[in-house]
Amino acid sequence: MCNIVFLFYNLGRLVKNCVSVHPRLNGEVREMRYRQLVEESVVVIQSYYRGWRVRKYYRIEQAALVIQKYFRGWRVRMETRVMFTEWAGPKVADFMWRALCYRFLVNVHHNLPSDSPVDKRWPRFSFLFEEASDLLRVIHHKWRCKQLRDYFIQNPRERKKMSEKARASSLFRGKKSLYPKTVPIPFKVDRLNFRTDDRWARLVTQTHEQRVIWADNIMKINRKDMKGVPAMLVVTGTSFMVLDPKTMTLKYRVELQYLRQVSLSTYSDRILVLHIDPYKATDRSLH
Repeated sequence: MCNIVFLFYNLGRLVKNCVSVHPRLNGEVREMRYRQLVEESVVVIQSYYRGWRVRKYYRIEQAALVIQKYFRGWRVRMETRVMFTEWAGPKVADFMWRALCYRFLVNVHHNLPSDSPVDKRWPRFSFLFEEASDLLRVIHHKWRCKQLRDYFIQNPRERKKMSEKARASSLFRGKKSLYPKTVPIPFKVDRLNFRTDDRWARLVTQTHEQRVIWADNIMKINRKDMKGVPAMLVVTGTSFMVLDPKTMTLKYRVELQYLRQVSLSTYSDRILVLHIDPYKATDRSLH
């Protein structure tokens, strides 16, 4: 009987409209449904009540923690108010000084001059960092000089070029108006590219001059009529020669030991005067 009741209880919704049930059995099924509904209702009410009670005590606990936190903070501030006024000032001052130092170093980093040692530019800063700025300027200049020295040590050809430029600067800087315009122009030994010419090879066999220091086209001015004549000037290790630009024949050859002086004007002209000692320059050196 119980099994039948249980079967109809589980399948009551499916068979209540299509199967006729005994009145007694139908009453037991309804009673069991009512009991189950009461049990479910009790569980729901208990769950809501327990949740409400937990939330209530949790809120009270959180409120108590917040009140305790504020009270403890107020008590500590009241106890350390005198001490705070004593050490807060130095702390704030130290923080401000560190911030100013950081800003100073950042400005130095973003406004450094170029890597050239001759660049004398340096940013200006507050009088508070005047001593530090001067010290950093000296250190940065020494670092640039060291970088340049290391570069010349690794590149001997560049070192030779720089020594030639330094020699030219000591001779012409402040004395020749045209000199600043010629500084960026790279020095070139053979500006005529005549050493590949067969006529120059024949001339070398005659004069035995193989090392060429400088060669370029010039305008030779005659002393008698002051007229300019195109010519080629070739400076070697032992002499300088004046050649005809068309045939490359030798017109003059003077050994450097007979060269007494070289004169230049202070203006932006390209006039060069070679002074030859007439008493030492014999016919053998002048061809």
